[in-house]
Amino acid sequence: MTTRQDIPADTSSRSFRQGDNATEQAVRDLHPLPSPSSQSDSTNSDVPSRLSYFDFLCTNRNFRWFISSYMMTHFGEWLTYVASIDFIENIREKQGLPTSRTAVSILMVVRILPNVVMSALGGTMADCLDRRHVMMGLDIGGATCAGLFLYAYQQESIPFLYLATTVQQCLAGLYAPSHSAMVPQLVQSDAELQIATTLEGFTWSAMQAFGAAFSGLIVEVLGIKMCFMIDGMTYVMSALCLGFVRGSFRVDDIPKEKEFTTTKDDDDDEVLRNPSSLLGSIRQTCDMIMEGGRYIQSSYFAALIFLKGMAAIPYGACDVINVGFSEDESNMSFQMSPNEKLGILFSLVGVGCLLGPLVADRWVQVEQPKTLQVSCIVGFVLSIVGYFGWATIHQFWSLCIFSTIRAAGSSIIWIHSTLMLQKFTALQMMGRVLAADYAIALFFEAAGAYICGVFMDHHPSWTPYNVSLVLAVVSTLTTTYWILFHLSGRGACRFIDPNITVEIDVDLEVDETSAQLKSNRTNKLL
Repeated sequence: MTTRQDIPADTSSRSFRQGDNATEQAVRDLHPLPSPSSQSDSTNSDVPSRLSYFDFLCTNRNFRWFISSYMMTHFGEWLTYVASIDFIENIREKQGLPTSRTAVSILMVVRILPNVVMSALGGTMADCLDRRHVMMGLDIGGATCAGLFLYAYQQESIPFLYLATTVQQCLAGLYAPSHSAMVPQLVQSDAELQIATTLEGFTWSAMQAFGAAFSGLIVEVLGIKMCFMIDGMTYVMSALCLGFVRGSFRVDDIPKEKEFTTTKDDDDDEVLRNPSSLLGSIRQTCDMIMEGGRYIQSSYFAALIFLKGMAAIPYGACDVINVGFSEDESNMSFQMSPNEKLGILFSLVGVGCLLGPLVADRWVQVEQPKTLQVSCIVGFVLSIVGYFGWATIHQFWSLCIFSTIRAAGSSIIWIHSTLMLQKFTALQMMGRVLAADYAIALFFEAAGAYICGVFMDHHPSWTPYNVSLVLAVVSTLTTTYWILFHLSGRGACRFIDPNITVEIDVDLEVDETSAQLKSNRTNKLL
């Protein structure tokens, strides 16, 4: 029989006895409440344990509008991304400058780093404001960024393009935590959470596969200026879709007057704690960020927020390498322009991101988080295969195949690591935890992209195939770490189903009660 001492300390928040109010309250003070997805399996027995994607979309109206908004946003972002790369190459060609991978790397950095910087504030906004309203407001702000891109186009200014991208991605950094944290509020069970998160990944993959290809076509047919204008329109359409989502998505239910305390004897302290003042708002934001950090540090799943980050170290360089592949004329048996090859490689990344979670979904269950952790390790292995394939076989058709395999692994890691965090994290802390996870991943992605671009520019003898071999070695080291992590019983392996624990505790109490009764009877007889 399992005793209380056998349960890891960090999992005690999910294993208190029913009816033990003191224990329950103490646990909730440390790790407030599990997300609705972790509770609903025990309360909604009529919910099917395994839904089809089609049935889920047919029955969940809010999620249909939510995913439509997500689709609009990402299509516009891909359109702007491809148009920006083409804009940089055209301007440098007009100025008589050679193609620079560093210039493309800088574009990737200014697309990523603002997300890292702003995600902490975005996580706080997600946990203290209505998440749907936050997303709608930021969509409107994103639509106005189209004017900045148009100005950069008219001035033929690459620096101003970087500035416009920075502003747009600052808004994206505020947007992402609310988006990810809102998903568990749109579902009723763990099975639905798995479907919703996977569908979200499918949508991103579809935009990667078809958005990248169509973006290249739209740039060729309509021009860069029209692409920037269409991007602005997609943000407006995204906000309209969110407007059809019903319900309140605010998780901060604590009354404002109880959040802050004031003293009549200390006017300065009253100003600092008043949420209506600027200093009070800053202090509240900082306190919430620190609270999120303490929550992550005290949790048994803290290491899992580095899953995406360690995978992002090598795949951050992939876009730069793909540009190098597209410019290599020796890997083609027939003539194809660099833009066409780049579009194909980008599209196949989307195909891989679509296929990876779809295939892995058959062997994973959110109710058994250990399976999600194993699938992430499999994702690392697939990434190794992709990088080694790039390094050894230099034909364009093989590059396409191994791009698909590598992307499948990266997508599995991204989606299933998100699922684990969504399951383990309290709903009130979801925004801040997912913001930290998102920021870490994007930071390492930006670092990988910049280092790769600068290195290849300063060392022309290093081909994309040589760099792919280095990425394969790095991926092998990170995969080894996560295998040892899993075998040591950490992360998702420490999760204990609260229902199972309650049953064990009840049986234990019954056995103890029976033993006590027998002892009392024996004493009476004596």
